Amino acid sequence: MAACKVSVIIPVYQAQRYLRQCLDSVTGQTLKEIEIICVDDGSVDDSARILEEYAARDDRIRVISQENAGAGAARNRGLSEASGEYLSFLDADDFFEPDMLMRAYEKARISAAQIVVYGADRYRDDTGSFQKMAWSLRKNALPPYRPMDCRTFTDNVFKVFVGWAWDKLFRAGFVEHCGYVFPDFRSSEDGFFVYMLMARARRMIYLSDTLITHRVNDKTSLSNTKEKNWQNGFRMFELIKEELHHQGLYRLYQMSFLNEAAHFFKWYLESMNSFEALKNCFQYMQRVIEPEFGILCQGREYSLQPEVFDWYQMLIGSTWDEYLYKQWRRERLQAGDLRRILADQRKALADRKWVFPFKVFEKGKTIILYGAGKIGTCYYSQLIDSGFCREVIWVDKDYEVYKDTVWPVQSPSVIGQMKYDYIFIVIKNKKDQKEIWEMLIKQGVLAGRIKRFGYIS
Repeated sequence: MAACKVSVIIPVYQAQRYLRQCLDSVTGQTLKEIEIICVDDGSVDDSARILEEYAARDDRIRVISQENAGAGAARNRGLSEASGEYLSFLDADDFFEPDMLMRAYEKARISAAQIVVYGADRYRDDTGSFQKMAWSLRKNALPPYRPMDCRTFTDNVFKVFVGWAWDKLFRAGFVEHCGYVFPDFRSSEDGFFVYMLMARARRMIYLSDTLITHRVNDKTSLSNTKEKNWQNGFRMFELIKEELHHQGLYRLYQMSFLNEAAHFFKWYLESMNSFEALKNCFQYMQRVIEPEFGILCQGREYSLQPEVFDWYQMLIGSTWDEYLYKQWRRERLQAGDLRRILADQRKALADRKWVFPFKVFEKGKTIILYGAGKIGTCYYSQLIDSGFCREVIWVDKDYEVYKDTVWPVQSPSVIGQMKYDYIFIVIKNKKDQKEIWEMLIKQGVLAGRIKRFGYIS
């Protein structure tokens, strides 16, 4: 048998609904010299039978069974059995492009990379829709050379990449040299393993093409059980901080690390779906996180995302009742804005008052529409209906009010992460237009790539 090029490690728990799709897309990889190590983490559904069925017809599949111990422990068990030159840690509910492993492996071999990162989309299980995940790799913050040495862009390492394992390929010898395994967490278990390996990597490569589809909103996923183990997200960052100090790397990565920590803590607390877990997180951030991490001591000018710092400062300085009131007030204002915006959008769509200036733009380009009011809604609908653009990216400063709607409006902050041909400011107010234009110019956008509503013919 040929030497194993990639060990694919898949923790499996209650995955019967998606497991066949996952295994089909792994066994169908164009890279054939792989081993597939499936660790059944105490499933009580039909997962074990499906695994044995696939193992019986593909001798590259090995099934290991253990009592339920969590995804981290399952990955560690698979890691201890792996013999491949490279390691791929996949989730049992995701699915993959047929050439994912081949392309990642060849890129790794050519560049002698310790880690390869590739692009991903996500699939919303609740709506059956696909969504771009351009934010999972912030290309504008990458250094210009390849392969990348993470110690030469220390302000951005924790910002550029996301700390999950499933969109990366790791050189097995590098992982063994560093000696890292996954913490035995029930959730947030891969952040320590991934971030510490990246912090120590001297040769990293990325593939911008989308090679993996990550499933979200699966109610049985471990990421949806974090309320029971709410400490884990904080423990992950505490472990990283401790290990960075141990390796003598904390001062080197401090700015990037603390910025990512603040961003993560905001997302983590606001994603809690139980009142008890939310309150526990709030109290833990005040009692433990701020004294230990000292994020406020760095000051607002230290923050890469000032709005996150402002939120964090508000939380640390509020009582529990004050925090709830401020959140309630913000959500109430947003709900009022949302009702008004949706009413405007429905009227604009019915009227079709504005027609997109198709003659001004070449067909097949990527356009960023800046503005989600009446004009932006009309233009976006026409561009999607016509298929005129290769891609349409829609941004607005009030993007948060659209997050629970069908409108895919994003934050303007994504502009720096996107490849595009034109930015079209579709706001009627000339003063607001000018302010946005000046802001984009300051951010380095070429004036010739910016179009403004009312200034084109």
